[in-house]
Amino acid sequence: CGSGYLSRILARRGAKVDGVDVSPKLLETAVAHETKRPVGIRFHRGDLARLTMFRDRTFDVAVSNVVMQDIRRYRGAIREIYRVLKPGGRFVFSMTHPAFESPVPGTWIREPKDTERIEERRYLAVDGYFDRVAVFWAPPGLPLAPSFHRPLRDYFEALMEAGFLVRRFEEPYPSKKALDAHYRIFADVTRAPLFLIIEAVKPSRHTEGRRRIGPGNNDNRNINIAR
Repeated sequence: CGSGYLSRILARRGAKVDGVDVSPKLLETAVAHETKRPVGIRFHRGDLARLTMFRDRTFDVAVSNVVMQDIRRYRGAIREIYRVLKPGGRFVFSMTHPAFESPVPGTWIREPKDTERIEERRYLAVDGYFDRVAVFWAPPGLPLAPSFHRPLRDYFEALMEAGFLVRRFEEPYPSKKALDAHYRIFADVTRAPLFLIIEAVKPSRHTEGRRRIGPGNNDNRNINIAR
């Protein structure tokens, strides 16, 4: 759940939210927001591969926003998310696209090599896609943090092994509004999908998987925001 940004959006739309994160600093920020403007979110410090604070079949929806590539025990995390979802429950997660993410396997080729201009990025070179490696990165001046490159098939295998059925697969394309406002940030995404979104469902005999949460749907459903 990080600092609780997405948790607060969902709570304001009527969801009953539990947020999980391993970082005490991020949870401190999330709790401070909740204390200042309460929306009923419960935050927990925990490992996604060991969600012992939750019983089986607790949640209708689990949401993870750009984090699965940062989890070492991702198969265990997916099994735990499956366990805490109700039959028919949905797991919706976004992540960096394993086929194009930087610096492994994708690297933008620039001419000249030291240019920062978006227009002078000639193409994206992809190599080492099938390698499974840890990548350490951080903004300037901050401690390095690990992320993990894995082929896309690893995530699909983990979902299937846990028992999920994949229902939707999206490769987001920036809107005109986003491009007009932040061209230098989003221009690359018009050439290659740098992120993806997957919706997986825990099978049910009934139609619980068709339920949706969105604006105006104020039914106070349980959601687990996984970070």
